[in-house]
Amino acid sequence: LTRDDLDGVVLAASDQTDGRAISSMLTSGPAGAYLNDEINAASSPGHALALGYMQILSGTHRRVLVSSWGKGSETATTVQAAERLSAEPFFERDGGIGALAAAALQAQRHRAGDPARHRAAAQVAARNHGDRSADEVAASAVVALPLRALELPPETDGAYSVVLAGGGEGVILSGVGWCSDGARIAERDLVGLPHLAKAAADAYRRARLDGGRAIGSLHLHDYTPDAEILAYAPLGLCEAGRELELACNGGAELAIKPGGGSVRGEAPFGGPLRKLLEAVRAIRAKSADRALAQMTTGFAGQFQTVAIVEGRS
Repeated sequence: LTRDDLDGVVLAASDQTDGRAISSMLTSGPAGAYLNDEINAASSPGHALALGYMQILSGTHRRVLVSSWGKGSETATTVQAAERLSAEPFFERDGGIGALAAAALQAQRHRAGDPARHRAAAQVAARNHGDRSADEVAASAVVALPLRALELPPETDGAYSVVLAGGGEGVILSGVGWCSDGARIAERDLVGLPHLAKAAADAYRRARLDGGRAIGSLHLHDYTPDAEILAYAPLGLCEAGRELELACNGGAELAIKPGGGSVRGEAPFGGPLRKLLEAVRAIRAKSADRALAQMTTGFAGQFQTVAIVEGRS
């Protein structure tokens, strides 16, 4: 394909992390949107994927490019301050809420003084690193209580694009589901994640699946190990109450992030779209018949998108 073969472009461009007002005005040209239909989803790359998915299904577009990015080398010292602009202005913004602070609140709520949950988080982080031990993770410096340095991803540079097309050959995007929680941390269920359960149920229904255990390659959100562990039950990978058991042997029981996790490095804002590309690569490599990508942004996973991809039989 060439850019002339596209009839739509959907960007996920964040003004805050890019440090520009209306960032998509500058970035739509390099993405190939000049003299083409273009939409920007400033909330999440998962929402950009959902928009492209709906455009194909509705028949308004034949081929849509979905792109998102992040440049940690430019935002490493400013992104937390910029993220505060997303907070409620009178009560939460001055408190310094941002992605890291929200993730720490969620992790603290999840662990709640339970040593077993601390150990499970360290094991998940070590597995996702691939070259670290749980003891190393547990001994690394505290960054935002209770999260430690080796439980959090360093910010990296990355750009990610996928072309969606109606018909033709290739990998099938068989189901997408998305759901958003409320903005205020104090009013949300940070542990139960009902909005992730809703997004997953919609994706499974569209893909004609009963649940997540039939999926051979799982690419989950792991900005923190707690976020990954909390996703197991809403995604239908285990029953509620079995999350810690799955966390400790998930690599053997299910193919959870077989290629490693984001804890090795994550591009700000746009990084979650990489989960979809990893799922597509798993299908193309024929290492699985179906793969799942969980794309998460917002404070403590406010925005959840679940995508199912599978090989064409």
